[in-house]
Amino acid sequence: MQKEVHQAKEYLIHRRISCASRQLLDGHSKIIDVAMKYAYDSVDAFSRTFKRVTGFVPSVYLARNEYYHFEKIDVMEKYFSPSSKNMLEQYPDIKVLSKLPNMRVAYYCYYGKNPEDGAFSVMKRWIMEQKHGSQEVGYRIFGYDAPGTDSRSEEYGYEVCVTIPEDMIVEDELVRTKVLPGGLFAVISIDPPDNQGEEIRAGWHRFVQWL
Repeated sequence: MQKEVHQAKEYLIHRRISCASRQLLDGHSKIIDVAMKYAYDSVDAFSRTFKRVTGFVPSVYLARNEYYHFEKIDVMEKYFSPSSKNMLEQYPDIKVLSKLPNMRVAYYCYYGKNPEDGAFSVMKRWIMEQKHGSQEVGYRIFGYDAPGTDSRSEEYGYEVCVTIPEDMIVEDELVRTKVLPGGLFAVISIDPPDNQGEEIRAGWHRFVQWL
């Protein structure tokens, strides 16, 4: 089934009316309150838009008791590859990213005890010195066990990378640059409450099962 295409402004209007219609049918809000909540200056303006979208003014719409639904789009949909229904049900927290392009990164690898802390502290210092602004422009910051090391050992390697522009020059005694090859990546989301270590280990365990 082909999805109908809407311009951004029309999409927002339809989504607002969809949410407003649900709230009206709940019966706990007055029309004027709903109109104000969804950024309409008056009931008349709200009613005109409501009728254009649903075909009915709010009062008639309420009498019909029919819910107008305009589906919210998933803006991340284009970034993920489809998975089987069984896998989605069994591992809803694991997604497969569509093929990513090569990424140029600044990185530092720390070897020793608690290498995650050591690697992130160096990269945090470098970011602050460069005024990199990674949070503002949406650059990725990520880390992983260094290839060839065993995280079960007391001392091992951990590498932290920050994506950077192609023309950025990095001059630092510790931080280097390289290009990470693109491809398919599987990702899992973890929102640790108190014991972050246990949550991360549980996430890795689920990853192993998924693989």
